[in-house]
Amino acid sequence: MPSLRIYFDNILEGASPKVERRALTHVERLALVRRHGDFSLAYSTAVQQKLSYFSDGDGYIAFGTKMKHHFALGDPVVHP
Repeated sequence: MPSLRIYFDNILEGASPKVERRALTHVERLALVRRHGDFSLAYSTAVQQKLSYFSDGDGYIAFGTKMKHHFALGDPVVHP
């Protein structure tokens, strides 16, 4: 039987505001971290599972969605 928490998470995530997401590959994320990731959370945002990415191709913002809200997980990985 599936978890009740996961069931409600799926319902609430479907009701969250739509945010444009970009499907960055693992290789693309790691390349951006090598170029611009000069802070401790940069590597973590590149390798964590179940994250979404907002990106223009020159960098990205990693975020997670929980209970109808989007949470950025650190600073943007991009040239300042």
